[in-house]
Amino acid sequence: MSNEIIVVTGAGGFIAQKLIHALKENNPQCIIRGIDIIPGSYSGCDESIVCDLSEEIKEDSVLHKALVNADVVYHLAGKVHSLSEVRGDDDEYWRINVTGSKNLLEASRQNNIKRFVFFSSVKVFGERQMNSGLKPLSETDDAIPDTPYGKTKLEFERILCQECGTITPVILRLSMVYGPNSKGNLKRMISAVKKGIPIPLPEFHNKRSMVDVRDVIRVAVLVGQTESSAKGLYQVTDGNVYTTRQTLDYIREACGKPPLFFAIPKPFFIIPAKIGDMIGKILGKRFFFDSDSLNKLAGNAWFSSDKIKQDLCFVPKWDLHKSLLSEYNKGTNK
Repeated sequence: MSNEIIVVTGAGGFIAQKLIHALKENNPQCIIRGIDIIPGSYSGCDESIVCDLSEEIKEDSVLHKALVNADVVYHLAGKVHSLSEVRGDDDEYWRINVTGSKNLLEASRQNNIKRFVFFSSVKVFGERQMNSGLKPLSETDDAIPDTPYGKTKLEFERILCQECGTITPVILRLSMVYGPNSKGNLKRMISAVKKGIPIPLPEFHNKRSMVDVRDVIRVAVLVGQTESSAKGLYQVTDGNVYTTRQTLDYIREACGKPPLFFAIPKPFFIIPAKIGDMIGKILGKRFFFDSDSLNKLAGNAWFSSDKIKQDLCFVPKWDLHKSLLSEYNKGTNK
C-alpha cells in the first residue's frame, strides 16, 4: 500500500483537492498523479499532468503514460451540471462525460489498474422521478435521467460496470454536497443571508438528501483501498432529510441571524415561475427564475444510503446543522 500510485482526474476541482490531501494523509508514501485539462501544478500532487481525456488514446499518448504502473484511479473530471444545461450542447456533455470517461477506462484496462472509483451523481434520477417523494430512491431503483448531465453520468455508470474487465469498479452517487467552501445553490443562499437578504421562504415540506464533503472524502478513501471489499454502486448521503426552509433556518442560526417569523405564500413563487417559463420560450433561453428554479427550492431529492452503511459499515460524522455551525459560528470549534 505504501508505494501505491494513485491517479486523480479533475485534480484541480473542489472535491478532488480535498481527496488528494486526504489520500496523502492516509498514505504519505503514495504517489499521486493529478490529471486536469486546465494547466497548473495541482496542490498535493507529486505529478501534475495536463490532458484532455476525450482525445484519442494511443500507446504514446499523455493519458496512456499517466496510468503506467498506477494502482487506483479516482475519476472526478467531467462537464458539470449547470442551470442552463437544458439548453446546452448535448454533444459537449457526451464528448466529455462519456467519450472522455471511456478513454480513461480503456487506458486503465491497458495498464492493469486494480480499482476504478467513479464519482457520479443522484442527477441520474430525473427531476420528475425525484419529485414523487413517496420513498427515498435507492441503488435498486431504475434511473430515468432528464438532463444531459444525468444521462451522461448514468451512461458511464453502465459502461464501467459492463466493460471494466479485471478492474474492480466502484461508483459513488453523491447527493448535494455541503461543507467548508462548498459551491452551488447552498453557497448562494449562505451569501444572501450574510448580506442581510431575508429570503422569506415558506415551508414547502420537501425532502432533500445531502452530504458533507468531509464524509464524501472518507468514503472515497475507504473504497479506493486495493484491499477494500467495496464493489459496484453506492449512494452517499448523511442519512438525514432536510426541507429547504429548515436549511435556511440552519444557515441563519449559523450566521448569527435571528429566525424569520414570516414567509411569502407559495403562490407568489408558483406564478412567477410559470411566467419565467413563458419568457424563456420567447427568448429561447432560460429566464433567471422559472419552474426549474422553483423545483430546486421546493422539490424533493430524497435518497437512501443504507447500502453503503450495511456493506461497508460506513457512518457519516457530519450533518448539515453541525457542519454549518462549525463553519460559520465563531463560538463553535471545528
